Amino acid sequence: QSVLYEGESSLTDLALFVKRLSEKTLYHVPADGLNEVFDMTDNLPIIFVYINKDVQDEIVPVSELAKFELRGLAKVVVVDMDNEDCRSLAEGQGFSGKLPALGFKEDGAMTFFDQSKQWSADNVQSFIRSIVYPSDGLNSGSLSEMTYPTDLESHSDISMLADDVQKQDDQIAGAVLGLNKQEMELDHVPALLKHNFDKIVSADLKVVLFYLPFDHISMAFLREFGFAALTLARNFSEPNVMARVNCYDGTDLCAAENITVYPLMRIYRRGQSNQDYKGSLDFRSVIKAVKLLRLNSPIQLTSEEEVQRFMKGKHPQIFQNFTTSSVLYLTSAEETDNEQVFYNVAKSLSIITAFGVVHGDLSKSMLVFFGYYSFNSFHTM
Repeated sequence: QSVLYEGESSLTDLALFVKRLSEKTLYHVPADGLNEVFDMTDNLPIIFVYINKDVQDEIVPVSELAKFELRGLAKVVVVDMDNEDCRSLAEGQGFSGKLPALGFKEDGAMTFFDQSKQWSADNVQSFIRSIVYPSDGLNSGSLSEMTYPTDLESHSDISMLADDVQKQDDQIAGAVLGLNKQEMELDHVPALLKHNFDKIVSADLKVVLFYLPFDHISMAFLREFGFAALTLARNFSEPNVMARVNCYDGTDLCAAENITVYPLMRIYRRGQSNQDYKGSLDFRSVIKAVKLLRLNSPIQLTSEEEVQRFMKGKHPQIFQNFTTSSVLYLTSAEETDNEQVFYNVAKSLSIITAFGVVHGDLSKSMLVFFGYYSFNSFHTM
């Protein structure tokens, strides 16, 4: 299934949309919690669906939208009104009347679906779309109104972790140091020094960890980094792309690379600007990042078969196990301003998902295949 991106063609808006594709869209209460879900706040619209066992089959129009069209654009909360706690919280929101029902939360206030209207797929979906796609093109969760997240532009995540380290008490620091005394798996993470650094990172792709041996987080991440490299080596017959630099031994090298925070994972690609990794510091996230980086997004797709395999997470190699989404750009022209925006986003977020591009007549046929009839389009799996 796919989602058509209808926001602004800007780096900020598209980047935020792509990042949100991996976020949870559909919640069930009480299964996913009570107060924490009812009190949830977000820049995206939050739509509450009130049901009980007698009408649970009638929420199909909402659940279909939530699973596919609303990914990255809204959040949906399905409330079990047979549960007394749920009913009490719903009534506290202002709910009253028959089931099923819909409510829209904005700035703490609720707006409810007009129950004088028939509950039908068309009416329900029209109500939801009026929230997500209002006529003026903006809504409470509009991508163009949101603050650009600092983690797309700075080292704030790592800096915050560094601050946390300074606040650790001796017990926690001692536990980390005790773990670090255990042998690390670093056979697949060669150490780089000044004399071989430039040659190694001039490859098509190199992922380098810069660290300090006396920094607790550096050493914890080095262990995860090494385990990720080992896992990749054991499971995939691909050349190793991971390496490390000890900035205590290589102070000149780290100064020349302008490394000012630790640990820092930097991505080097031949002919491209360096990119600093800002994801989670665990081996699974590193594995996902490396596998997606190998795709070298955005990928030029030249046949209908390639497009369909890409949207299924199977072209140019299988990547469906490392991301739940892919983003496809369809354009009738060879070069557009929008395409440059797309390329910039693809390079910035290539550790999150896969990006593909289709040009010319093929893009026209694929647009019809997906059920849309206008250019330019950002299309997501």
